Amino acid sequence: MRLKTNVFLISLITAFFSQSVFAVYHQAVSVATDKGEPVQSATVSLSIPGQDTVTVKDNSKEDDDDRIGFFKIPVADSAVGKKGTLTVTRGGSVTTQAVVVGKTIEVSIASASAPPRSRSGGEYTVDISRTDGNTDTSLAAPFYNGGGDHLELTQTSFGIDYRMPLGSNPNMFWGAQGRLFIGNGAEGLNLDLHPTAGRDTFLRYQEHFAAMLYAGMILATMNEYNLSLILGARATQGKVSGMSDESGGGGIRNHFSDVERSIQPSLIMEVTGPKCEVLSSRWRAGVALDRNNDHSVNGVSTLGFDYHFDMEDEWQVRTFFGVIF
Repeated sequence: MRLKTNVFLISLITAFFSQSVFAVYHQAVSVATDKGEPVQSATVSLSIPGQDTVTVKDNSKEDDDDRIGFFKIPVADSAVGKKGTLTVTRGGSVTTQAVVVGKTIEVSIASASAPPRSRSGGEYTVDISRTDGNTDTSLAAPFYNGGGDHLELTQTSFGIDYRMPLGSNPNMFWGAQGRLFIGNGAEGLNLDLHPTAGRDTFLRYQEHFAAMLYAGMILATMNEYNLSLILGARATQGKVSGMSDESGGGGIRNHFSDVERSIQPSLIMEVTGPKCEVLSSRWRAGVALDRNNDHSVNGVSTLGFDYHFDMEDEWQVRTFFGVIF
């Protein structure tokens, strides 16, 4: 009798485990963005009361179905018909919904074109950039009226940017940016007008600060990369200086300078990328066309000569790379 009882218990335990452990049901989960784009990379977790949470970190690669955005989560057969909680994590976005195992499960998550927002609804970017320009220069003086060498401006700058969504459309945004330029600017003109040895007359320009208000829109999204177009109004402050060395003719080394401010347009193409493991943050990079106003400075030397230095307006090219916080 005892032997029969043991055999019965063993059979019961074996049947229980064969049904609840070894019999596996694959729950299909379809994940797409709110734009209908299938999601290729995400973490999908299914939690069922009384059972361990099962997590799948990438699309299933079964021979019979390798569709993008199609996940298969293995659960025990006994879980079919039970209620559970499905969690989809992609980047900084987490989507949770109640599900019933055995039924078709479709999940819609926010598209990558809607960038994660901070508590205040905006985000900060710190960047480093390089500005390159090439502009015509000229001088008007009693003994010379004409142009000289181009002023080839190359300056490095550091910027901080604050950006927020514009209205309810996640593809539209606006922001403000401040920029500090470093370096000594560049010289142009480079004329030899006096008995002083070598070239003695120069024009120098150095940009100091820039501030910009802008609006932009996301033009295209591919996986977690966004391509954006931005149009801004850029206020700048810079110093323009003219120098003419008359020491070879009985005069001195004359310096004339003026601080000038202007508001000009800026056109930017920008790429925003996903979180980089090295930086532990998302990033931005792009190229900007910044309009630089014409600048001039006047002065009278100790020998009584009138000088009028001028540099033409131009479009400067600025490339940048920034980290998003």
